[in-house]
Amino acid sequence: MKLNKLILSLFLLSLLSCNENVRDGSIGSLGKQSSIIEDDGDDVLIKKDASVVEYRRFVRLFDTVPNEAMRGDGMRKMAALQIEFNNAQSIPLASVVSLFESLIDAYPLQKHDRLIYQLSREYEESGEKEAALSGLNRLVVQYPKTQYYDEAQFRRGEILFSKRQFEAAEKAYREVVAFRKFDDKSIYYEQAVYKQGWSQFKQSRYELALNSFMHLLDLHATDGDLMLSKMKSSERDFVGDAMRAINLCFTYQAGPISVGEYFANKQKRIYEYQIYASLAEFYKQKKQFSDAVKTYRLFVSSDELHPQSPNFLLKVIKIYDEGGFSDLLIAAKKDYVQRYNIENKYWGLYEKRETNKPLMALKTNLNQLASHYHTLAQKTKSRLNYREAQRWYRVWLNSFPKDPKAWEMSYLFAEILNEDKQYAAAVSQYESTAYDYKNHKKSAAAGYAALLMYAKREAELTGFEKTQWHRQSIDSAIRFANKFPQHAEANKVLTQAVENLYALGEYE
Repeated sequence: MKLNKLILSLFLLSLLSCNENVRDGSIGSLGKQSSIIEDDGDDVLIKKDASVVEYRRFVRLFDTVPNEAMRGDGMRKMAALQIEFNNAQSIPLASVVSLFESLIDAYPLQKHDRLIYQLSREYEESGEKEAALSGLNRLVVQYPKTQYYDEAQFRRGEILFSKRQFEAAEKAYREVVAFRKFDDKSIYYEQAVYKQGWSQFKQSRYELALNSFMHLLDLHATDGDLMLSKMKSSERDFVGDAMRAINLCFTYQAGPISVGEYFANKQKRIYEYQIYASLAEFYKQKKQFSDAVKTYRLFVSSDELHPQSPNFLLKVIKIYDEGGFSDLLIAAKKDYVQRYNIENKYWGLYEKRETNKPLMALKTNLNQLASHYHTLAQKTKSRLNYREAQRWYRVWLNSFPKDPKAWEMSYLFAEILNEDKQYAAAVSQYESTAYDYKNHKKSAAAGYAALLMYAKREAELTGFEKTQWHRQSIDSAIRFANKFPQHAEANKVLTQAVENLYALGEYE
């Protein structure tokens, strides 16, 4: 059996490689070998000068030839070559090729898997992809039990992928994934799964590609979740690459809807929320804000009680806020406070430290909604806006009655009731502001404002109802004078109350 001169030339160069026996399958090293981008091109490899062979290194590497007779024969022939070329340090490659032709012919029964393995490596490093692929094909067919099998299949996959032969590449990667040696997976396993997924993606087989990439995430999950902050940078980068690939798979399908459809037919994964978050962030970077919003909302709809769901709606609010979408911003705030109102059982499911941020957001958004509609009502005098503002003040006070700022919200609520000419309701709210909270800077003002509301409401009434309302106003006036004797109107209020009692014949 003879090898052509090109093969022998490359074989000699492979023997001279100082790192010929290294099989590094780490994530870091594999990442350097294989980098995927959406628009892939042919790899550019630097070709070596294959015109001469360094004699000294060649002789030293003859020690790696296992067959003693072949090694001795080769050494003798090499010595003869050196003499022929006047003991030069470098010998023309063509002459060495001829030497190996004679050696191969002389030892046809020798096992050559290592030789083919090194030849294919040298082909790749020299940019001869077709020749490398041919050698690797021969290696896996003729020597399926070789120690280089998994690496050979992975390298086949890499070459086929670079040639855009994605179906064939997928099959090669699949062989690596299935490979076992004493029940141990190949050191190329994870990278093969990753490239298998990309091969499937390039064939528009997105569901299968998703399965491959999700499997990678499963491998890196801790207790079912992806603890990115606790990963080493190389692992975190690898997981990030897989998640970006997953994003592309969904965007090449039906976008956000595809995520829900995919997970609906799969076993529940704890880290699903991270897939939604990653896809939404992908859309945000592409300035596809509506798709980002859809992605966040789809997750919330699928699992409203998930600990991250309120945070997803807050991200929607932030998108609209930063984008200047004022109408959508108000709608998003309403969605948040209605979904996660204080009665929602969400608040009882998790520890306080987990719900602190969403709870503060509930308080803030209720405040902002009330303020927004209060301002709008003052500008438009619209009854609808007045009622909307009152609604959110009321919800805020029912949600946070013991908040240190509750008196302030109560006072503003009373103010808009007054502005809306709901005097009876305003009386009640002003009195609550004045007397139901610890003393604050608006206590006296609220108490006095309640008396003014009594007068306005009384003016609207007649008969028995007017009389009853008048009696209540006297009680409130006495309460005010006793509670706030330092108020500028306290004495006047008390005097008027006494006169009113005399008029009713009830003063004692």
